[in-house]
This record gives sequence, structure tokens and C-alpha cells, in this order.
Amino acid sequence: IMSANNREFFRVEEEAYVIIKYVPKNNIRQVAADISASMRMNNLATINKNIKDGLALINGRNRQLAQLMASMDEKMDYILRVVEGGSMEETKIQPINLSSGGCRFYTTEVYGSREVIDITIRFTNLVEVRALAMVVFSKPASDTKYGTHEMACEFKAISKSHKEAIDTRVMDRQQQDLKVRHDDRYQAKPEGVEDGS
Repeated sequence: IMSANNREFFRVEEEAYVIIKYVPKNNIRQVAADISASMRMNNLATINKNIKDGLALINGRNRQLAQLMASMDEKMDYILRVVEGGSMEETKIQPINLSSGGCRFYTTEVYGSREVIDITIRFTNLVEVRALAMVVFSKPASDTKYGTHEMACEFKAISKSHKEAIDTRVMDRQQQDLKVRHDDRYQAKPEGVEDGS
């Protein structure tokens, strides 16, 4: 069984949306408290999933109505960002390097080392995790369509349930990768040769 310390360093490649917002020094404690409670984000993730499921169902019956509902959903997201205040960036779906201790991804915003951000990672199954994170590095990125800078951050405050969601995601991806490698090895073996491992 993988220990908690090992999980922090085991990294996997994932596909996800990343939403980041700068946190001024005088707001760090409040944002950390909000993230530790995490009830609002858990509820929002459930609501988002229900909306997406409903839109998929409606789209099969009435495409114009589904497009209208999707536009209304986007408008509500925009209003929420305005109410929350400050500059917020939501990336397109992109490959991110993830562990329970932090992540690396692409962004168009430039951050300095040790700046603090409020980060939400939304996976393709619409599960969301949110953390208060410190920027480890930000450097110009080349040959990518996902953003102008590559950024790595370390999670500093995260709820237990969100950390468990990341751990589960990391372990699931590790098992998938091991299975793929095993299948590739099995298919590459010459016929009649037994695996001695």
C-alpha cells in the first residue's frame, strides 16, 4: 500500500480544466478557511454535474433549447466570477501533471514564485477539487496551444475530501498505466515464451 508521503511525490498525467485566481496576502487566511470548509465547492460541483447531465439529455431531444440552456449556464458562471471579484482565469481542457502535493499546468497569466493562488481543478467527469496553493515556478512555454506559461504549484490548504479525491485519481491512473504496460509487454512477447516475472 502506498504511504501518504509517497503519494505526494507520485505524479500522473491527467486531463482537466484549471481555474486560478490570485490571492492577496491579507486574504490568505480567509481563503484557506473557505477551502478547508469546501462545502460551497462540493455543492457547486454537484450542481454543475446535474446541469451538464440535463443539457446532454435535452440536446438529444431539442438542440435549440439545449443551446439556450448552455448559454444561460455560461452567463451564470460569468456573474459568479464578477461577484467573487478579482481576476480569474479558466483554462481550456489540458494535460496537467498531478500529485496529491501539487500540480503543473499551462496558463496565460504570469505569476511570480511564492505567490499564492486559489486553484480549482475540474476533471473530465466534472469532479472538482479546490486548494490554496503556492507558486513554485512559472516559466515561458513553447510549442503548446494551452497557454503562454508553464506553472507548477504546491498545495498548502486543501480539504480532506478533496485531497482524497486527488489521491483516488492518482491511484486509479497509476493502475491504468500499469495495466497498459502489462498488456503491451504481453503483446510484445514472442508466441510460446512464458513471462518469468
